[in-house]
Amino acid sequence: MSDPTVSAIIPYFNAEETLARAIDSLLKQSYPIIEIILIDNNSTDTSPEIAVEYSQKHPGMFLLLSEEKQNANAARNKGLSVATGEWLQFLDADDEILPDKIKNQIEFANNHQDADIIVSPYTRYYYDKNTQSWQILIHRQINENIIIGLLNCHLGCTISNLWRRKALFDVSGWDNNITSGQEYRLLIKLINTNKKLYFLNMDNSIAYATSNSITRPKNSAKNLILLSNQLNYFSAISQLFVNKQLSSPQISNKIEDFKYSNFIHSYFKNFEFRKEILSIGKGHGLKLNFLYKLKMYPHVIYSKYAFNTKHKYLNFIWYSIRNIYMLFY
Repeated sequence: MSDPTVSAIIPYFNAEETLARAIDSLLKQSYPIIEIILIDNNSTDTSPEIAVEYSQKHPGMFLLLSEEKQNANAARNKGLSVATGEWLQFLDADDEILPDKIKNQIEFANNHQDADIIVSPYTRYYYDKNTQSWQILIHRQINENIIIGLLNCHLGCTISNLWRRKALFDVSGWDNNITSGQEYRLLIKLINTNKKLYFLNMDNSIAYATSNSITRPKNSAKNLILLSNQLNYFSAISQLFVNKQLSSPQISNKIEDFKYSNFIHSYFKNFEFRKEILSIGKGHGLKLNFLYKLKMYPHVIYSKYAFNTKHKYLNFIWYSIRNIYMLFY
């Protein structure tokens, strides 16, 4: 039996500072990749030139494409539509994987022939302005319990998982209407159609929390979209659990708690858009509650004003007092 083939797909947008690192991490893989598909998603910097340089250095290895729709999922689907490998390694242009990542997952998949997704953990880094270096933000573990995995985002991520191409085709690929948590909405579709998840607890993936990340946007308008996506995600989980007969009062209450936590957190962080946030919450049956606001307030203040700052405790105290009025709106 021949070894399974693997295609790698990288969508990129203005990634001139990181694209080479991502590509190099693929070229250093100990398991052979038959093709690296690079999809330009409307870059205005030198990213496309970097892609061309790699293509010229490695004839026959690279396929260069472009996607006009400004959307990472649309770009991923463009790569999916032309990929020929049995398995797919997606990689964001600002992240990287370690040399044995694909090898370990393929060997594991060979022992589980019915696998559709190999789920693995990853490590996320953030840039510490005080030390001017990348520091570990979190080791994101995996959990084989589907309920806990979906609720706590412990089913890997876009880059840490290995995806069977046929399984993605069967569910029509990535959802172009989703701009955050894309891999988890994809996982819901896959689980709904009885695709098989297997778990390999080996961390060989590095994700970097960058300033333009969709999961940590600085633009308040984008944060409204993020909130809407998050609330829709929890609603999709609820429906999945009903479909799979996994629902219970305890699970339903936990999902509602997650929704309310995200709602209140967004309310504080984007206070100038509170009317819009209240409207989004109303669409999901959520209303403000003073006690819950009081509970969430310290977490929001710390994450917005104190985390990764030189005088974090002083900042926390100062901004807690300065913004106390938000509790009474």
